[in-house]
Amino acid sequence: MQNVPEISAQELQEWMRSKEPYQIVDVREAHEIRAANIGGLYIPLADILKRYKEINPNTRAVIVCRGGNRSAMAVQKLRAIGYRKVFNLRGGILAYAQEVDKTLQPI
Repeated sequence: MQNVPEISAQELQEWMRSKEPYQIVDVREAHEIRAANIGGLYIPLADILKRYKEINPNTRAVIVCRGGNRSAMAVQKLRAIGYRKVFNLRGGILAYAQEVDKTLQPI
């Protein structure tokens, strides 16, 4: 998707190692999260505009899905309502599993 700020799996790993606050928001379906989970807040994409207030607008947040498409849509929706510190995880949990944590088995 165009004009969606993104971070790589390696950048997310750097966030996890840093002392700076960040949030992970997973927009996949429940069965996907049960298969592979990197933590964070679970808000299905369909509920993102109903539950957006659960995301702190003052703390950077990475939005995660399986391959990066649903999370990119979530980032667009959040940016449309004023959230600026939201980033798509490029390649989603699949990229994270391949590049950072090979023990994950996403479906």
